[in-house]
Amino acid sequence: MLEIVLISLAATMAPPFVLIFRRAVVTYRLTQAMARSDLDAIVEICDGASGDSWLPCMNHSEAHFYKAMAYCSHRRETEARACFAKVDAAHLQMAQKQFLPLLEASLLGMDGKPEEAMELISKVDASKLELTAKVTFLLLEAELLGQMECSAEAAKRLEDWLDKPLNQTLLALVRNNWAWFSIESGGAASMALHRAKQALGLCPETKAFYSTYGAAIYLSGGDPGEAIEAIEYALTGPEKAMSSHVAADHYFLGQCYASLGWRDQAIHHLSEAMDTAPKSRWAKLSRQRIQAMEDSPVDWRWEPGAGFGSGAENRN
Repeated sequence: MLEIVLISLAATMAPPFVLIFRRAVVTYRLTQAMARSDLDAIVEICDGASGDSWLPCMNHSEAHFYKAMAYCSHRRETEARACFAKVDAAHLQMAQKQFLPLLEASLLGMDGKPEEAMELISKVDASKLELTAKVTFLLLEAELLGQMECSAEAAKRLEDWLDKPLNQTLLALVRNNWAWFSIESGGAASMALHRAKQALGLCPETKAFYSTYGAAIYLSGGDPGEAIEAIEYALTGPEKAMSSHVAADHYFLGQCYASLGWRDQAIHHLSEAMDTAPKSRWAKLSRQRIQAMEDSPVDWRWEPGAGFGSGAENRN
């Protein structure tokens, strides 16, 4: 009991340099957890550093802000919205405030309202954002364009940033997302594969990147078995909760199995794509693929990329 009293007393009387040091340590740990996309660690760090801890160095609004960002990145909309509702902009630092409209737009995008989200971020002057916020803005803008069936434009938004001196996590996201939008819009599969490999080289622990890598392997005429392994691994990731993304994975798995001559597995995954996101382009492509298999029961295998749209139809 005495120890608790002494710790509490130390917290109230802690000299400023102690708080500065603790905040620096917390910031470093939070940065590392975000780089790993480690949701549990981010929540634990924020809760441990906020107002109820023994030596608080982060206010409640800051803690909820970071947790909302983390939940949003893992597509956990309910928790993200709950945390976002508890954020008071008056208690955030200027650098954090820059991300608030981006966070709100992300939530709108997750709710299937990309047009509203685009309208919201159109009010943001990206030229006044610091580098990390600016790249986050571009990544979000590209994602919303993808949802609005403008994948070619989404890829174009990211093109100039593919080789910029960004931090490792942001650069990996730019390269992976550019590769994905390039795939969707019918771009060169070999270049998409190159950028997908680069993204994985920077962040090999990010499971979502394996979707892009697997699809690019298939479309570039690579080993279907390797593509299947990559995409199936991606499906185990907790962050893959958007139905259209999951449907895309099943579509490409179906294509890979079809190229190997495994008809039943192909139909299973193509059907999964149709069931997961019935209104998506992946459902439409899957229906076309199954119909082609039924129309040609003997010669039904397709070459990689056959029947794949040029980008006029997109994933949402």
